[in-house]
Amino acid sequence: MACKDTSGTRPVHVRVADLSGVDRNLRRVTASARSFKYKGRASYRSFRMKLHFRSLLGLALVAILVGCSSRQARENELKHDLAEIRKAIDDYTIDKQQYPKSLQDLVDSHYLREIPIDPIAGTKDWTPEFTDAVPNVNQTTVGISDVHSGSVKVGSDGRPYDNW
Repeated sequence: MACKDTSGTRPVHVRVADLSGVDRNLRRVTASARSFKYKGRASYRSFRMKLHFRSLLGLALVAILVGCSSRQARENELKHDLAEIRKAIDDYTIDKQQYPKSLQDLVDSHYLREIPIDPIAGTKDWTPEFTDAVPNVNQTTVGISDVHSGSVKVGSDGRPYDNW
């Protein structure tokens, strides 16, 4: 057992057996100090674990909230992109007196700057709806009359994205 002298500069070594009658009390104090020290570390560890758990729980809740707002943002972007493509199809059909054969025709004729990326599917693969209705008597080919998302996921309103 090591003790410090009164000046606190160097340790003084004392054997526990030399303390005669104080020996039992010293051993009790030493044992309780060790157990207290251990309990202190354990409670500190449990405190840190609880703190980490609460932090992770908070981060998980934030991630869920961000995910919900992110989904809403993607759905709003999908609605905007669909409206833009559908307007371009209508404008093309009125001006050219025929339906576009592909979405690339809308880009080539400058009705769209580029084919937008489907925010739900993450690709430029849209599902076109072809029609054989003729807006002009001279038209004999089939063209795109509408477009839908290429995703098979279900939206927040319960409808599949490919039905929007």
